[in-house]
Amino acid sequence: MRNFSIVWICSDQQRWDTLQCLGFKGTQTPNIDRLAARGTAFARAYCQSPICTPSRTSFLTGLYPIAHQVHQNGAGTFPSHLVLLPKLMANAGYYTGHIGKLHLSATRGMIEKRPDDGFAEFYWSPEPFPEWSGNHDYHAWMWSKGVNPEAYFKPYLDQHYGPGPAAEYRQARWAGDRAERFIKMHSDRSWYLGVNIDAPHPPLNPRQTTSGGSIQMICLILRSSRLISSTRRNLNESISKRNSRWILGTQQQTRVRRTTTNWQDLRMKRHQRSSIFGR
Repeated sequence: MRNFSIVWICSDQQRWDTLQCLGFKGTQTPNIDRLAARGTAFARAYCQSPICTPSRTSFLTGLYPIAHQVHQNGAGTFPSHLVLLPKLMANAGYYTGHIGKLHLSATRGMIEKRPDDGFAEFYWSPEPFPEWSGNHDYHAWMWSKGVNPEAYFKPYLDQHYGPGPAAEYRQARWAGDRAERFIKMHSDRSWYLGVNIDAPHPPLNPRQTTSGGSIQMICLILRSSRLISSTRRNLNESISKRNSRWILGTQQQTRVRRTTTNWQDLRMKRHQRSSIFGR
């Protein structure tokens, strides 16, 4: 008896509260809703890291970030000792393929260096616009449709708002075409396929008009703003006046003798402040 085939569909930066099947009414997600209705939706599952590469590494290795030691985006290489899920699947006899974003090492302005990932077929595209990283399969797919990707996407690169690219040229459409072809070509064997689309990662292309539900998001934004303000206030109050002078740039107004322990404590609090507020 042949083993089941497996397709892993990974959207990018998609939270639970963007899905109708989990109770959010401000967007329309009929395909994901249909998958949830026919399967299982985990309402208490949590991303292991808010950063892309550490999160993807956790999913593909089964390890927490503290174990795999990948903590940021943009690394030039991927740790060679880590064994990835598709490599294990290939060793178990599955035919393996990857379509779309991998992002286990640096991608912007370069071709991503592949680790020992185990993929027999690899159709790579790191970004929503195909010219951001030069020649790759999404880039070639656009040319196959008679469209120059550099010329077509140029108007969208620097705009802050406005209509986005036509649906038939988006990365998700390319990924769907490649996935359909892969499944048809390998229907006679067991396979594992990763389909990693960039959407709904910014830049976003929402509908021009809404169908209701916006007030829910406004309330969420206002509530988040109040939370950030109170967190900032409480954090400031927890720092001594002496350290506050240093953080606020008024340290020259006074002369203070600091010990090594005091400096370590100050650096830690400043790091916490930077992590929370992006400063």
